[in-house]
Amino acid sequence: MVLFVMIIERKAAADTMPLRTSRVRAVPGEQAFVLARHAPDGLADPAAFPAVPHVHPDMLQIILAMSGDCHFTIDGERHQIEAPCLITVPGGGVHGFEVGPSVRGWAATIAHHRVLDLVVNRGLDIGFLLRRAHIARFGAERTCLHDLALLLRNLCREAGGGREGEAVCVEALQRMVLVQVLRVIRQGHEPGSAKDDRDRELFLAFRAMVERQFLSERRMAVYVDALKCSHVRLNRACLRFAGLSAKGVILDRLADEARRQLVFTTASATQIGYSLGFAEPSYFVRFFRRHAGATPGAFRKSSPAGM
Repeated sequence: MVLFVMIIERKAAADTMPLRTSRVRAVPGEQAFVLARHAPDGLADPAAFPAVPHVHPDMLQIILAMSGDCHFTIDGERHQIEAPCLITVPGGGVHGFEVGPSVRGWAATIAHHRVLDLVVNRGLDIGFLLRRAHIARFGAERTCLHDLALLLRNLCREAGGGREGEAVCVEALQRMVLVQVLRVIRQGHEPGSAKDDRDRELFLAFRAMVERQFLSERRMAVYVDALKCSHVRLNRACLRFAGLSAKGVILDRLADEARRQLVFTTASATQIGYSLGFAEPSYFVRFFRRHAGATPGAFRKSSPAGM
């Protein structure tokens, strides 16, 4: 049983430890690693505290500490909590995590679009993980803890192992990790309100509409009119369940399609840009670099087929 789940939200400046934004680093890409063997996200000496503040753009970070005292910062607020504990931080959340000699556990970063796929295509109410950070502690009943630990251990073993079928195994394990994280966090939450249900229905209807029309229609007025809601309400629903504005959801889907075509087709970046509705190749390159952190060519070279 989870004793409690603490939701970390941005507080007033007087209540937080200010961050020097010039030191904040962006760490792109999906990862899976053992806490005891790596510096936090490869950024700092494991014994150093505070860890270097950093963000994972468009990535949900999941940290499961099985033993030791955990020291970390989330959006400038410093925390110390005894393991076992689970920490989740959505993309854009500035954080640092100390990995000292007594800490044992695992960490993984999973792309936001994988979380949204479970929301949209599987009907799994997991979008709340992209809104804010969560911290969960475990009580005497730790079945869910051991289940999550096993999944993360296997994910770390599969990721980067170079074995046949690695991409398929990694994707399956990522989904299972997300489901188990949902179960753990949800044990500490009250059931959603009627307002939450209405916002969820609106978001799912919008996301389904985006899936059908994102290649041909990006004007927000068209979506708002079809859904018979205000732009403000649609933005609120998208922020609640996807961590993005409504326009951001459309652009994120467009960027995801660009990634897929770069990995799974032999079309040139220029051809892909035109197929996605960009009038000039340079517009597509700038768009893709902003969303993926790399040019289309560099992304294609660094992405193994099937990932």
